Amino acid sequence: MEIRWLGNSTFEVKSSAGAVVVDHQGALPKQSDLEDQNTVFVFSKGARANHPVGKHNVLVGPGEYEIGGLSIRGVATPADDPAVSREINTVYIVTESQGLEPDELTAVIRNLEPKMIVPSGYDADAGKPSAPMQRLLTELGVQAFEATSKLTVSKSGLSEEQAVVVLQQRLA
Repeated sequence: MEIRWLGNSTFEVKSSAGAVVVDHQGALPKQSDLEDQNTVFVFSKGARANHPVGKHNVLVGPGEYEIGGLSIRGVATPADDPAVSREINTVYIVTESQGLEPDELTAVIRNLEPKMIVPSGYDADAGKPSAPMQRLLTELGVQAFEATSKLTVSKSGLSEEQAVVVLQQRLA
């Protein structure tokens, strides 16, 4: 992976899967730079209409995207004090589509410090986590869990301690 500063608040992150140009306000580099379908421009603020169109992809706002070999997830966060403004900011998580190994994913989780983790990979036929999911649970220090078929989350219901919830397929 290679990271370059392009000026102001703009950074380019290149990997074998593609390139992502990140800017929080929407100032694109020159049109001739990185002009192909594997280039993704992500902006944490502003409307899509404010950004020029080209061969590149432009992402503005929350959502999940698969572009080229990149998996990109935009998560909404308050841009200002929620009591004063409803404007949102978007935090982007960009990974190569093949996914992260359990130890790499654990490092990301530790850095982000989420209140709740819901890993995927429960093997419904075997009635237990798949091998990769079990490795992740072990890396996270989860020794015992009870799989559930449904999870309802509310901000007020989040505990101060980090929770790991394992979901299994709902039986008919």
